[in-house]
Amino acid sequence: MLLLTLEFIFGACWSSFITTMTSRYLLSDTMTYPSYSICDYCQHRLTVWQLIPILGWLEQRGQCHWCGHSLSGFGPLTEFLTGLTWVLLSPLTGLAEVGMLLFCTGCLMMVTTDWQAQWITPPCLVSFAGLLVLTPVLHHWLLDSFLALLWLSLTFAPGFGRGDGEWLAILTLVIGARPTCAVILWGCLLALSDRRLWHHQPIPLIPYLTGGLWLTLLTYPTGWPW
Repeated sequence: MLLLTLEFIFGACWSSFITTMTSRYLLSDTMTYPSYSICDYCQHRLTVWQLIPILGWLEQRGQCHWCGHSLSGFGPLTEFLTGLTWVLLSPLTGLAEVGMLLFCTGCLMMVTTDWQAQWITPPCLVSFAGLLVLTPVLHHWLLDSFLALLWLSLTFAPGFGRGDGEWLAILTLVIGARPTCAVILWGCLLALSDRRLWHHQPIPLIPYLTGGLWLTLLTYPTGWPW
């Protein structure tokens, strides 16, 4: 139980660190930051208890303690899901742990940039290499290559971002066509929860596809059945 608790804490803290650094150094217009964390709205210095993953957000009831501005639930949600993933895939040792860390880091960076600015950094797709260790797959290369080219061709379709097509293409080549179809199904189901979709507004697809990928991984923790 202690080991699982530590796994969850590590996953949550790692998610908090990666999403924060991504927001600061990839999404912010300025590269000058104080040596301490501040509220994005009132610029007030945050205390230690406000920075605790998940608990800090819950303690503030989703609002800044100083200015009362509503705080996004994106941070605590990614922290919880990342921590839960480390728990459910535990124990990971050696190369598998390195692969999981690489995969987790890249996904968190892409999810953060797509959620906040609707773009991803292509070099982050290299993180999918971690899945080669976590999910041994018997590839059907003809089918995989065909679907990968299909996803890339869809990048020119209206409403379908270039990053989305590249994401799906690389994923198909890494884990195979059938698991990728399961990821897309889960992702589409998760996207139905976004109210913007029902108001005919654009939504970031990568966060929901990543949620679908994590659900697919957790559904088959001992390997792919295909």
